[in-house]
Formats: sequence, structure tokens, C-alpha cells
Amino acid sequence: MTLKKGMFLGLGLAGTLMALPSWALDVGALRQAYESGRAQQAYDLAVIDLEEGEGDPAFDFYYGVAAIDSGHLNEGVFALERVLLVQPGHLRARLELARGYFLLREDSRAQQEFKAVLAQNPSENVRANVQRFMDAIRLREGRYRPTSSAFVEAGFGHDTNVSSSTEGDVVLFNFLTGNFSEESDQFIYARGGASYNKPFSPGRSFFSNVDVQSRHNLHDDDFDTSYINGVAGLSVLQGADRYRVSLQGQKYHVGESNLNDFLFSDEDTFRQMVAVNGEWQRTVSRVTQASLFGQVANLKYPGADIRNSMLYTLGAGATHVVSNDEAWVKRYKPVIFGSVWAGMEHSDNRSDAAQSLADREFAGMRGGIRIIPMPRLSLDASVTYQWAEYNKASTVVFNSSGAVTREDDFYLVSVGAKYLLTDAVVVGGEVSYTSNDSTVGLNDFDRTQARGFVRYNFN
Repeated sequence: MTLKKGMFLGLGLAGTLMALPSWALDVGALRQAYESGRAQQAYDLAVIDLEEGEGDPAFDFYYGVAAIDSGHLNEGVFALERVLLVQPGHLRARLELARGYFLLREDSRAQQEFKAVLAQNPSENVRANVQRFMDAIRLREGRYRPTSSAFVEAGFGHDTNVSSSTEGDVVLFNFLTGNFSEESDQFIYARGGASYNKPFSPGRSFFSNVDVQSRHNLHDDDFDTSYINGVAGLSVLQGADRYRVSLQGQKYHVGESNLNDFLFSDEDTFRQMVAVNGEWQRTVSRVTQASLFGQVANLKYPGADIRNSMLYTLGAGATHVVSNDEAWVKRYKPVIFGSVWAGMEHSDNRSDAAQSLADREFAGMRGGIRIIPMPRLSLDASVTYQWAEYNKASTVVFNSSGAVTREDDFYLVSVGAKYLLTDAVVVGGEVSYTSNDSTVGLNDFDRTQARGFVRYNFN
């Protein structure tokens, strides 16, 4: 190659480079600044070359996400919309656009884009991230317009002691010995519920929910159980504090009964309850909530009026999301929770027999942990303990020293798992062990239950 040809080639190459748009040389720097966590610097770089770079998908993407992260929401949304006009399958651009709409509080458009992301079958981490935004949108919508949800659930299981019976002999009336034994059985159950929330002014809303379950043993229908539980009340949100007061009604059946008996008759009704509940919940920090709660309940036992009573309970609880840089915390995202309570029950009938059945003081505690080893799987475990002491000696149970005053130590250990098959379908299982160590043999028992279930959520 002659010197003259080399000079012409060099000048031609330089001319070609000079003819390239200047912004093409800066996309790499823009990308590096953003991916390094310097959103403001990336935005400043993009603004310098905006006139030349606008319209190029690579430039617009990094300009858009940098603008959103640095607070220039409208600019970021417009840039990402341009990306999707050219590349409608750009998953990350659509996800970031949805986030931009969310931050702009354009919830309808945000939901539309998040659903479009889910339709592209993204990774589990992306799906979990989208679900958090969707949950936040539903929560935010609940502050401005009525919201509702419902579920249906079906399951099966095994129970080692369907009647919560003691095992062995109990001396009754100081001369008669009764022999009792545990009976195991398999069971199936169906459950459903619904909730409704209606805001009527900023921070104030009416809420209600109802929960119904029917459980049938495959062999011993004398201990089939059914219940219906309903709650309605008012909620007031003031800054970090939420106050709730509600009225609760419950009907609990034991024994085989049809739907009409269950809903409209006292036949086989074991207990009816009407209660007033109050709760104060405070958001202490981004990861901690604490609460105080109380209940006054009127308990009625159709056919056994001697057991009718008033129940008073006070307690406190807390929930904490563990958050630090340890690897296991980042992987499992643990949540710990606990509560303590104390109370008393006072019989309506003031006879000795009634007081021996109902009059008592009690105190208890519960603690547990929930972890998320995978985005769609949660595991939880809890332990409950309650102590109770009755005020009068039993009129039917005796030992060598005479009439026995009942005192109970109640324990419940439970472990469970839930897996989200789809956004609406949940499958899960639970194993629990119950032990009531009582000085009155009739109330001394152990019980283990295991169940599996599938639930469909209507949201």
C-alpha cells in the first residue's frame, strides 16, 4: 500500500466514524452508569444526547429506566412506550413501564402492563415481583373504592382422636368408674369465605367477612363439625395507627346435621357466640407491626344452659420481617410473629356446678415463623401454650383426695406449607399436634391431625 493510498484510507475511515451519530458511542456509558446504580448520572448523560438518541430502542430503554429511578416519571414512561412501539416483546421494558405507571398512580394502566408481563411466562422471580405490585395496587385501591374477595377450599385428612377423648379410666361421682378411649378417623371438609371493604371517607372504612366450614368424618358422624363465623366493623387509619372495632357472631355444630339445621336451627348446635372485638395496630417501622387487642364474648350452649358464660380477653402481638445482609435471610425471607393474652370466663349461672364448668382465669402465648424458600412456596411453623385454672372443684370427677379442681396446660404445635400453582390456585398441607394436660381426667387428651387441601381465590 502506497503512502498516498494509506492517507486516503485513513481519511475515509475517520470520515466514516465522524458520520456515525455521536450518541451511538455513549449508549455503553449510559448502560454502565445505570447498571452500576448511578441512575441520576445515567439520566444526565441521556439528556445531553437526547435529541440525537431519541427513537433508538437501546438508548430509550436506559434513558427511560434512569428517568424513572431519578424521579422524572413522565419522561421515563414516554421513553419506554417508544421502546415497546418498536419492540413489543421487550419484557424488561414492559415491566419497567408498568412500574412507571404504578409510581404515577395510574393503577389501571399499570395492571394492564403487569398482566401483559405475566402473559409472557416470565421467571419465578419476575412473577413474584409483579405479584407484589399487584397486591400493592389492590391495597391502594381499597382506600378509594369498595374491594371484595372470596375463596373456596376442599380438603381431606386423618385425625387420631376425633372426639378429643381421654384414654383410660376416670372416677365419676366418687363411686363410678368410666372407661374412655380415643377413636381415629379420616375426614373430608369444604370451606368457603368472602370479605368486603367499603371506604366512606379518607382513612375510614366499613369491613366485613364471613367464613363457613363443614367437616365430615368417614366413619363416626357423631363428631362431624360445622361452623359459620361472621365479622363486621369499622376501621380507622391515622398515620401509622389503625383502629378497628367489630361485632362478631359464630355458630358451631357438633354432630351430623343438614344445611337447614345448621343455618336456621339449634339442633346439634354446640355453641353460639356473640362478641365485640377491638384492636389497635401500629406500624412501628417498615418491617415491624405491633398490636393490642381485646374481646368481650357472650357464649351460649343450647341444651346445656349451665355452661353459658361471658368471656373477657386482652392481648398483644407483633410481626417482624427479618431484614439483614446474611445469605440465609436473603434466601428465605423469614417473618416471625408472636402474641400473648390473658383473660377470664364468668358463668351466667352462679351454682357450684356451673362455676366448676366455666369460671376460670387463663393466659397464653403463641409464636411462629414463616419462610419463603421459593417465590411460590411458603412454609410456616407455630407453637401455642395456654394455662387455665378453674375457680370451683368439679362436681362429677374425684380422686383419692376428693373433688378435683380443674387446671389445664394446653399445647398446640403446627407446621404447614402452601404452594401457589397459579395466581388463584393454592395447594397446601398441615400437620398439628394438640395436648391438653388436665387435672380433670375427662379433659386430658392428645390429638394429631394431618390434612391436605386445595384453595381457589376469587380476587
